[in-house]
This record gives sequence, structure tokens and C-alpha cells, in this order.
Amino acid sequence: TANGARDAWATAAMVYVPGSAITELADLAERHRDALEQAKEPAKFERKHCVIPTADVDAILRSRNGIINLFGRMLAQVDDAHVDGAVQVAHSFTTHATDTEIDYFSAVDDVTDAWADTTGSAHMGQAEHSAGVFYRNVVLDLHDLHANLHGDLAATRELTAELLRAALLSLPHAKKNSTAPNTIPHLAHLTVRTDRPVSYAAAFEEPVRADNVGGHTEPSVRALNDYAAAVQRLLGSGGLRYSAHAALASAKAEGLGERIDSFDELITGALASALPVQETA
Repeated sequence: TANGARDAWATAAMVYVPGSAITELADLAERHRDALEQAKEPAKFERKHCVIPTADVDAILRSRNGIINLFGRMLAQVDDAHVDGAVQVAHSFTTHATDTEIDYFSAVDDVTDAWADTTGSAHMGQAEHSAGVFYRNVVLDLHDLHANLHGDLAATRELTAELLRAALLSLPHAKKNSTAPNTIPHLAHLTVRTDRPVSYAAAFEEPVRADNVGGHTEPSVRALNDYAAAVQRLLGSGGLRYSAHAALASAKAEGLGERIDSFDELITGALASALPVQETA
């Protein structure tokens, strides 16, 4: 087809919809199959050329799933399709200075043409790797999530729990076969605040140094604990409804709240504080 015809199938923006919307759009097209088959292909798309009622298409494009309700969606071309995100995720960074490792690799074809020059490699490259103790901060605005879910408290509680579990236990998929990044967090700290979110990233503005046996984990925990305690003194406890942590280490961390034995109990405690279940008679 000509470029103009190809443009007729393009959109002015990326469209982020639930997987179920693809089937719904296909079913909608099937219901209007005869009109679509008889329609002429426009050189340039305009809404007046639409054979399928645009109101039906827009209704499907407004549909949401849990990911959209959590992280939001920008879709200005459709009224009421924009969703404000309820989650903020900061980039992870090491709590200490670290070096970048250079992994050089090459590949050679096992089967080549007899006339081909096989004295060199088929591909050469390098990848960069680093390792360390990372700090990551995730914020969830429960008020915004509750509004995105149209006041459904049960759905708010379920999505919140799943987000927390994913933040603690999800694994990166990029280069997973060559890095096997299967560790679990050494320490997880959850707070429920009624005033504003607080990041502890500044605890590592001065990178921690390895302890006497060479590790960075325990010094990082101490730095995090000291900073959290200082924040608590500065802000006071008025806006703090829940504060607790779960950790592999046995080191004391009073600044991070009560010590909880497991991630599941940590999440359950935070949910009970932030979204208490209302008992009915």
C-alpha cells in the first residue's frame, strides 16, 4: 500500500489497554464486518471516516486492569481515558561505591559457507555488570488507588497486597540466564503515613564503607536505621500510623519500627493499619 494508506492504520499515540480489550475490539469489528468490507480505505484517518461507532471503540479504550489502576495511563485522544498513577517507583542504587565489570564475549558460526573467511568471529561485544547492596523506594498513594477503583475497598486491599509482594519478590528478567538474579531483599521496611511519603535515599548520600569482614550489608542497615530514626525525631509521630521491618540479619533496627518475622506478616500488618476491615453486625 502507499504511505498514505499505511498512515490510515496508525495512531497518534501509543494505546495502553488491558489484554481483554483486544478481544473486545475484534468482536466489535466482527459485528461490523459487512460495513468494514464495503468501506473505502482513506488516505488519511479522520473520525468521520469511522465505520464502527467511535463511542463503542472509546468505551473499550477506557477499560482498565489492575496495572493501569496502579501505574496510570496517558491517553489524551479519548475523553475520560486518562488515569493518574497511584504508584511512584524510584530507581535503585547501591548504598556504596562499586566498580563496573566488563564481560567480553564473542560468537563463531558453527556452519559456514565453504568459501567464507572463517578466521574471525561472527560477532564480538561486551556487557557491563555491577553488584552491590541496593536501596529501592516504592510509594503507593492509597487514596488515589481507591479513587481509581471507584471506591472498591476490597479491590484496593487486594491490589495493594499484590503490589507489595511484587516489590519484594519479583525478579528482573533481562539477562536472567547469564546473571541468575535470584536473591531476596535483605531488609524490607514498610510504613503507613497519613501526611506525606518519606524516602530514606539520603541515608546513603555518603556511601557506606565495608565493615571489618568486607561486607556492605550490615553497614547499610545501620545507616538506614540511623537516618530513619533521625527522620522520626524530626517529623514526629503524628503522621506515622505503621512502621515495621523484616530482615535476614539479627542486628537491631529500632528506627525501622517493630521487627516482623516474615514478609507476609509485614504486609498483613501494613494492610490492617492502612485499610482496616470493617466488621458488620
